[in-house]
Amino acid sequence: MANGNGKSKKKKLFIIAAIIVVALIIGIVIMGFTRGGSKIPDDKKAKVEQGPLAKSVVATGKVDGSSAGLGGNGGSTTNAKLGLYYHATTNAAIVVVDIKSRKLAQKVPTSVEARSLDVSLASGRVYLATTANNGPCGGCIQVFAPE
Repeated sequence: MANGNGKSKKKKLFIIAAIIVVALIIGIVIMGFTRGGSKIPDDKKAKVEQGPLAKSVVATGKVDGSSAGLGGNGGSTTNAKLGLYYHATTNAAIVVVDIKSRKLAQKVPTSVEARSLDVSLASGRVYLATTANNGPCGGCIQVFAPE
């Protein structure tokens, strides 16, 4: 008959392995806290000066032009290489305006409340973040490729 020594040896090995793992974790944490990281040279640091804070920003100059029916507030960006201005409107569309002619080049329907966009200058693709409530995919990034 077995006297139970096999279970005792397994238990001892498990305890020793657990102690080694805990010691390794503690060692890694201590190494992380004792390392200072890389030091940024003083000549690479930005000079910061404290100045007065503006309470409001007032636009100066005159309005050079405007176009009706292109939507309200939303995200906007440009692709100067292609000469296009992109705007995600509040009326569920991306409008693309030719910068030189100031005319609508394209209007693409989107989902309601999708107003955050950006354009890849390398590929010309437009990335539009949709909302979880009203988006076609429950909150995703839609990608529109140039035609």
